[in-house]
Amino acid sequence: MAKIKNNISKTKKTDTLIKNNEEKLKENKFFIPENYARSNVQPLWATTPPNSATRVYTSEQINRLLLNPYGNYKELQNISNYLLYNSPMYNNFLDYLSNILTWDYVLECEDVDDVKEATIRNRYYEAAKTVYKINVKTVFPSLLRRSLINGESYFYNMMDDTNNIIVEIDSSICQLSHIDDNNIWRYYVNVSLIDPLRVYEYPKEIQNYYQEWKDGGKKKTKKTIDGISVPEYLYQVSNKGFAIFVHMRKVQHDYPYFAPMFGDLSSLEADKDYQSDYIKENNIKLVHMKVPVNKDTGEPLMEKPIVEAYHESAKSHLPRNTAPLTNPFDCTGIALDKVQSNVINLVEHSNKVVMQDSGISESIFNAASTLGLEYSTLADASKIYPLLYFFENFVNLQIKQYKCKVKFLKINQFNQLDWHERYYSDVQAGGSRSLFAVTSGIEPYDIMNLAKTEKVLDMDSWLEPKINSSQLSVDDLKNGRPKKKAKDKTDSANKVDEYK
Repeated sequence: MAKIKNNISKTKKTDTLIKNNEEKLKENKFFIPENYARSNVQPLWATTPPNSATRVYTSEQINRLLLNPYGNYKELQNISNYLLYNSPMYNNFLDYLSNILTWDYVLECEDVDDVKEATIRNRYYEAAKTVYKINVKTVFPSLLRRSLINGESYFYNMMDDTNNIIVEIDSSICQLSHIDDNNIWRYYVNVSLIDPLRVYEYPKEIQNYYQEWKDGGKKKTKKTIDGISVPEYLYQVSNKGFAIFVHMRKVQHDYPYFAPMFGDLSSLEADKDYQSDYIKENNIKLVHMKVPVNKDTGEPLMEKPIVEAYHESAKSHLPRNTAPLTNPFDCTGIALDKVQSNVINLVEHSNKVVMQDSGISESIFNAASTLGLEYSTLADASKIYPLLYFFENFVNLQIKQYKCKVKFLKINQFNQLDWHERYYSDVQAGGSRSLFAVTSGIEPYDIMNLAKTEKVLDMDSWLEPKINSSQLSVDDLKNGRPKKKAKDKTDSANKVDEYK
């Protein structure tokens, strides 16, 4: 009987668990399992297309494409992906600008004067916890890098109660639809362009509409969304989807951020290949074997087969980049150093042109000079600050229910310490402690948890600060410099006569 009761109990628990999961699925239409982040499915990479640039574009072709960058966005994106895999300089630019920001932020609560203090505390804590779970300092630089590469990027937020997952949707099947009331840039997915063999990799809502469109006979008619007539194969992604356009223009598609530099980068890579081939071809030593001739007639004294035998023998025994030259003529050596120097200067010139067009200081990647470097980094970071708009709006939507807002600080990796020290001075004058704390590199959620933990552990009793003489009272006999004896309190001027 006991075993039967235990089995019944286990069955009830299982039924209750299933029922709870079903209820949770009803509450959240696109529920993501808790262990999703630990599964083998990784849509961020799976739905991202491989390098589609199978051809090399000349500088002339690139310049023609740039005459209409929005119309030629696909070709420019192909070039960007090609350079991504073939140009170290291009990767340096992408890594530099996508990681230049510190992503420090502060949280602000709304209606502080209208609600109770306990309510503000709870709102702030939950908002800070939500933003912390997004992991902005790690995830956002990756999203920014993808946006700089293609000029446009489309993401889907699959965050649930346990996991934070933001996946990228293939830009070749997406296009901008509108900007909503929360200033989030929304997009369509063209389900007719989805590969049927890879449809399972997309979020569930896209899979559902793809199946619906497929079962409906792949209609080519139009439908109305928010008063706009669009084809049936365009699906308006829910508020879980958001887009980033680096040029911040409301157009269907955008082009890569560094597109104006593609011609120079292409020329640089071509010049580097030319330099490498030229040096290899001209860095060769010749061994001259002169065939003896009759001084009167000028005819060779050796038969041709014998000369060829000597030539082949020498050729087979000479080291690499050394070749035999067999003929009856006198040879004159020509130094190629000057020609090679000109080729190297050509590459250096191309490199300088690329750096000048990028607006990034050469000292960033090669510290030949530090003059003006500080102002250069400020100018570089200022190019990225406008894109904080997209990330702020996305985060603020996630914490909108707590009536809090995030504000990213315009601080970069090169001036973070300066701002931290400045905010420290402001604290002493009554300024914000939050600004001082977050510029140390931690987030508001960390600040609260660290403060609570240190208070519980009584950390001050463990790490007692050393007291200096300026902090001592008159009656403190344990610390500080020993007091003078009565005989040592005489003025030192009385002893001057001893040194005469």
